[in-house]
Amino acid sequence: MGDDDEEVDSTQKKGKKKRGDKEGEKSSSKKTDKKKSASSSKNASPALSGDEEEGEEADGDEHETKEKKPKKSREERKKEKAEKKRKSKKTDAADLASDEDTNNVPDEDRKSTPGTYGYASGQAPGPEGTNPADAIAVTGNLLSPPNSRDMQVDKLTVQAFGKLLIKESELSLINGRRYGLIAPNGSGKSTLLHAIACGLLPMPRTLDVYLLDREFTATEMTSIEAVLDITKTEHEHLMTEMEDLLGDPDKHAVRLDYIQTRLGELEADGAERRALDILKGLSFTDELIATKTKDLSGGWRMRISLARILFVKPTLMLLDEPTNHLDLEAVVWLEDYLLHNLEGHTLVMTSHSQDTLNEICTDIIHLYHQRLDHYPGNYNTFTKVRAEKDILLNKRARTEAKQMEKIKESLGKTGSKQQTQAKNRVKAMEKRSEKDKEKNKALEEELIWDKPLTLRFNDCGRGLPPPVLKFRDAGFNYPGGRKLFHDLNFGIDLDSRIALVGPNGAGKSTLIKLMLGELQPTEGTVTRNHHLRIAQFHQHMGDQLDMEQSAVQWLCGQFKEWRDQEMRREVGRYGLTGKSQVIPMRQLSDGQRRRVIFAYLGLKTPHMFLMDEPTNALDIETIDALAEAINEYDGGVVFITHDFRLIDQVAKEIWIVHDGEVEEFEGDIHDYKAMLKAKYAAQREAAEAAAAGKP
Repeated sequence: MGDDDEEVDSTQKKGKKKRGDKEGEKSSSKKTDKKKSASSSKNASPALSGDEEEGEEADGDEHETKEKKPKKSREERKKEKAEKKRKSKKTDAADLASDEDTNNVPDEDRKSTPGTYGYASGQAPGPEGTNPADAIAVTGNLLSPPNSRDMQVDKLTVQAFGKLLIKESELSLINGRRYGLIAPNGSGKSTLLHAIACGLLPMPRTLDVYLLDREFTATEMTSIEAVLDITKTEHEHLMTEMEDLLGDPDKHAVRLDYIQTRLGELEADGAERRALDILKGLSFTDELIATKTKDLSGGWRMRISLARILFVKPTLMLLDEPTNHLDLEAVVWLEDYLLHNLEGHTLVMTSHSQDTLNEICTDIIHLYHQRLDHYPGNYNTFTKVRAEKDILLNKRARTEAKQMEKIKESLGKTGSKQQTQAKNRVKAMEKRSEKDKEKNKALEEELIWDKPLTLRFNDCGRGLPPPVLKFRDAGFNYPGGRKLFHDLNFGIDLDSRIALVGPNGAGKSTLIKLMLGELQPTEGTVTRNHHLRIAQFHQHMGDQLDMEQSAVQWLCGQFKEWRDQEMRREVGRYGLTGKSQVIPMRQLSDGQRRRVIFAYLGLKTPHMFLMDEPTNALDIETIDALAEAINEYDGGVVFITHDFRLIDQVAKEIWIVHDGEVEEFEGDIHDYKAMLKAKYAAQREAAEAAAAGKP
């Protein structure tokens, strides 16, 4: 591990030579035994395997062997041959592993640093100090040289809690590239990122790794202090590690050289200025920047974790759903930052936002049915290539099916010439299939038919005249606080599809509460039709689920008129099928629990949905299904989301919430994003000019 290609070839040759020597010694031993006794072939040494016993018998008197053993059937001979091949492969793998242990790369330099400071949250790696590595098992071979900034691992297999997630795949991360890791919920994306951060995957010792895992710890530190603290923590760990390695500097030359370079990066000037710029880009106000982290919500502390990893800027940056808890403005700023500030660094990110994957990624890694497939290009390029690949797979499957149909007809003609020809064609097709796999790796995978996910909300019945919800000269402020809204005048009906956009703190969630009646305006009026039924989706709805109950049990408890079997059919409409309906909800993924909540809201048959960030924890497939469900729903929808694609698919109107007002935006979401991108580009250019000393 850690050798270049030539060294690997050399190691393999040494391994073959070593195995050849061993076989020579065994052969010599066998000949000596035969000289001592003509009957020694009957009683093999306990140190020899069953294969070696057969070898001895073969070297002895053939006539004697035939007399003592009946002739084996063809099937028995086939089984013995397959067993020999299996044992031979196992022995070769063991010998090769033994040879690798003798190469000139120290054991310590074949592993990564075990992530002692690589978690952006600053917390212990897991709840109550547990380490995610304890539940993850990884095997794989490092192909990158020890001093490389690339990370190439062959035959990667990953298991978590005994479940196989990735099987003998290749993971290739080239320095300077930006990778989008995509897969359905529960496939193992986050587990793979944790395995890298924990140091379970073999990697060069010249890589430093950080993972965006969860919100920053609630401490006495202010937001700015929490961001600056990450370099201090890493500095202390590196100094301690360097002292340990200096005992044998020649052995650890690669790692020591890296540590010295990294310490120089951490001590660069202008740290506080950079930290402030990052926090403000993530929508922190001056007040929030000076606030202690213990007084911030989980969403803001999640942004601090993101700010910390952007500030420390590791060689390999792992971002797990970085756009969660961000508003659209912060998402656009993050995209701009990752595009222009990661030269010489590698990014791997998971995201449910197709728009973000298109903006940032140079490559896509698709985790699909325990395989890692690499595709150059952004998400749109991936979907195009994937669609073409599916067409080829479908075409090949149809062609082979037709050929097999004809062959089956011929095979049925017993003793005929056609039957013989058909058997030959079957063999030829099998050989051709093997050659196709070698020539074109892109067509290796089998055609797998996945049932498309669908969501559906029950019809509300309509029947209410517009507007069903009306604001007239409405204003609002919290007691003792500034006036959040003034002079709001608008109406909403059952055909409305409204996306609320604007920076965090502008009052989007407060506006939703005014619509619901949870808050009353401090001036003016908000009126609702007396028959109007409203269902709200918010980010903390999962708290009301009973995790010890199954989805069907919990929903039947909420809607007592429903029976279990009826509820199972209803829940199936929301993408929760089979065993997932009846196991305790604590065993479901966050995305699956979201589907339970959608089912709960749908069963209420509301006239209007008010949704606050419904896409968090959903995979791309489920977001598309949600968009389709909203479009088919016959009631009104008002929603807040940072997902540009959902807005593009659903919204008929875009309302900007800012400066105490609600203003309809003239244009679509692409126009709005272009406006934000121009704004952040101007800010970046001004900052670069200031740093260069230009007026």
